[in-house]
Formats: sequence, structure tokens, C-alpha cells
Amino acid sequence: MRRAVSGVAPQYLIVKPHGKGDGTAPFVLPRGTRMYRDPQTGEMIDARDDATAARYNDFLEDLRVTAARELEEEAGVPTALFSAREPVEIGEFVYESPSGNGSYPVMWYGVNLRAGDEAKLRPAPDSAQVVWMDLATYNAHAKTGAARAGYVDIITRAEALLS
Repeated sequence: MRRAVSGVAPQYLIVKPHGKGDGTAPFVLPRGTRMYRDPQTGEMIDARDDATAARYNDFLEDLRVTAARELEEEAGVPTALFSAREPVEIGEFVYESPSGNGSYPVMWYGVNLRAGDEAKLRPAPDSAQVVWMDLATYNAHAKTGAARAGYVDIITRAEALLS
């Protein structure tokens, strides 16, 4: 998030994933899957479902590690910058998978970026586009289907906590 300045509303880094099939994907917040270190191989593996996460609970990465890794992959925010800006826990929201993978809780974090931080952002390999957007603009996109509506509540909570 970029804080509001001189009457400009706070803005959020919003991503458009690489589209599957027809190439169109709605705008969303960066998010991702927690990983665990396989006790046999030492390899980091996505814990894609609750059963896997439960089975490897002792080997799961910390939630902030997941958030930092995914923010870098999807929005280009370096992990060190995420940590340096003291992330704020926004809360847990149930994510409704549009691909039919069910519903599951996701812990969300927010970070207030400072002036000059934008120059530290990197290309985001997991996204087709990364843009700054305020809540009103995101909400307008959500009403047309150009953004996923389920994220409006998360952005609204972030705005209340981070402003």
C-alpha cells in the first residue's frame, strides 16, 4: 500500500496473473500457497491442500515467509523490503477458489511502502501486469468482472488498518 498523500487515496499493488486459456485474468491481490520442507529430500514443496499442510505441519514455512515470497513473485516487492516495512496482519479471510478448488482460509498482510520504495520494485515473474490502484478503482473493476470481487473486503480492511 502507498499511504494517501495530498488528498490522493491510498493505493494498493494489484496484479493480473498470466491468463490461462483465453489469456484474460481478472485483477487480484498477490497471494499464494504455503510451502513445507520435505523431511526426506529437504526440497521446498507447495502444501496445496489441508491434508498435506496437516501432514507436514512441523515443516511448514512461517506465514510471513510465505507472504514475502509470494509478494516478490507476484508483485515484485523484494523480500527484504517487505520485512523492513514491518508488515501488518490484516487478518484471515476465506478464499473462494474460482477454479473449483473449494474454500480455504488465507492470512493477509499489508505493508506501507515509503517514498522511494517504488524504485526498489522488481519485475514480477508470476504476473502479466502489476499496477497501483485505489479501492474505488478496484471496486469499479470488480463490478465489471475485470477484478475479482472477493478482494474488496480485504482491501477495505487494509485501508482501515494501514491508513
